Amino acid sequence: MMAAVATAALVGGCHYYYMVKAELQQTNEMFVQPFISRSVMTWNVNAALGTDGVRSVARVAEVLKKADVDVAALQEIDRRTTRVGGADQLEELEKLTGLRSVWCRTGERDDGEVGMAFLVKSAPAKTAQVDLPGGGKAVVAEYPAFTVAMARFPEKDDDKEAAVVKIAGMVEQTRPFMLLGDWGEEPTSAFLQRLRRSFAVISGFSPTYPADGPASCVDYVTVSRRHLARWEHVSHEVLDEPIASDHRPVVVKVR
Repeated sequence: MMAAVATAALVGGCHYYYMVKAELQQTNEMFVQPFISRSVMTWNVNAALGTDGVRSVARVAEVLKKADVDVAALQEIDRRTTRVGGADQLEELEKLTGLRSVWCRTGERDDGEVGMAFLVKSAPAKTAQVDLPGGGKAVVAEYPAFTVAMARFPEKDDDKEAAVVKIAGMVEQTRPFMLLGDWGEEPTSAFLQRLRRSFAVISGFSPTYPADGPASCVDYVTVSRRHLARWEHVSHEVLDEPIASDHRPVVVKVR
């Protein structure tokens, strides 16, 4: 009888130990995850057409490998269109970089598709494509400690306003939300001023376009304003890449 009681106590104690251990590990991850360094990039790759008139996916891939970011948000990727000779640029980038992709079609061209994609080191826990007012699109990738989204905003001002409202409504209470992209707008534009009410620009305002002589800042990395204090801003940089595309890549590191 005593042996049975002792065995039950031991089993119960072990169960309790592992339960507490699991809870402590989960709590530790909640506190530690936000302080792990992360790097992100936004880059309009212009269907791999460089400022020298040469179209080279391999050249784009080399820039990505050298940058070595956790998440690369790429715009203007062609898949099987006539202008790229029927090639699937996303598949080529995956093979050349070893990164995984999250694709979002934004339109059709010739017999193929054009769109934007995340290239990531680690697969997100969840992904989604979101239709924005006026024909805009957003692609969203959720990770345990943050969410990253890339948006192609519509053309009309009213639709842009509505799109910003919709995206801002996707921000969760506790999870930082990063929003990236080429939005074709200068920092002083009314659109950027509206967007900055909900999202703080953490990529700086250095010129990114055109790549061979940057004069305008149109490419951005932002984070939900309510979560800005959660991350220490480590660095932001417009990469010195004047040839591979007509935009320069923007890289931000945070922790």
